[in-house]
Formats: sequence, structure tokens, C-alpha cells
Amino acid sequence: MIGMEDRVERSRRLTYRLIADCDREPLRGMLTDPEVTEPAGFRPPVTDEAFEAFFSGLTAYHTGVAILLGQELIGYVHVNKMNMGQGVYAGKSCLGLGFVLGRKYHRQGYATEMLNWITGYLKGRADWCFADAFVDNAPSNALIQRCGYTYVEDYSMYFDALGKTMTCHSYAYKL
Repeated sequence: MIGMEDRVERSRRLTYRLIADCDREPLRGMLTDPEVTEPAGFRPPVTDEAFEAFFSGLTAYHTGVAILLGQELIGYVHVNKMNMGQGVYAGKSCLGLGFVLGRKYHRQGYATEMLNWITGYLKGRADWCFADAFVDNAPSNALIQRCGYTYVEDYSMYFDALGKTMTCHSYAYKL
């Protein structure tokens, strides 16, 4: 769907490729930290089965992209098709982004570099790209805006994995 099969791409400091089997254990380690997972809308997978289901979801459709610093996996970005179906988005091809960066890589500009890169990479592959963040996640909201995304709306939904209703800011970028 996003054309990353058999490709390796680079930005200034980071390398990107589809998530592969070799990323399984580093990703499992990164996802043990609730301060990393909960802002992304899920709790750390506690069983092997839960982790394997999560990993399968990232890799099944070739839309999970590994973020590497040198040879080290520092996070991922997941690209999902969205069906907006209304307003200016009706009949348009829309993608949604979800991303996680290991805690020790926060506040070093890696997320900004990644979001700018993936947004540029997706130009021409869809009409709109969306990124959302919980309203109380100031760093993610600032990041998304810094990368040129425009606030669209707030929405609330129940996050099964967190066991509670959360409100999100939704942002869009015209590709």
C-alpha cells in the first residue's frame, strides 16, 4: 500500500524500512514501557500472544515502518487507510498515522524528523494524511503542528486497550 517493500529510505539521521522479523525483540522491549504505549492508545502487551497479535497488525499489510538510528530500532510509524467519507474528504484517499518512539529518544528531534519524512514520502500516494494525539499529550500535539498539520476537530472515543474514553485532537495534512 505505501510502496516500501524491499526499500530502505533515509532522512538526515534516520533510516526507514518495513518492520521485519528482526525487529520483534527490540520492539517488544520498547513496548514494555507504559509511558511509551499509553500516549499511543494502548497498554504494554503482557503475554506473548498479545505481543504477537500486535506485531502481526503492524506487519500484515506492509504498512508498519521501522525507525532506525544506525542499526538500532528506536520506534515505528504505522500507516492506515482511512474512510473519511464526508465534507472536503468525501471521495478522497486518506491515510492515518500512528507512531511510537522509545522513551530514551524523546525530545531529541527524532519524531519531528520522522513525521516530516513520512509526510513527504506519502505525497502523491493519497490526498490527505491525518495524525491524532490525546488532548493532554502536549509534546505530540506540538510535534504534529510543527510538521505542518492543521487542527481539524476534537473527538472522543473509548479505547479498549486503555479501558477508558479519551479525547483526541485530530490534525490533517493535504498531500
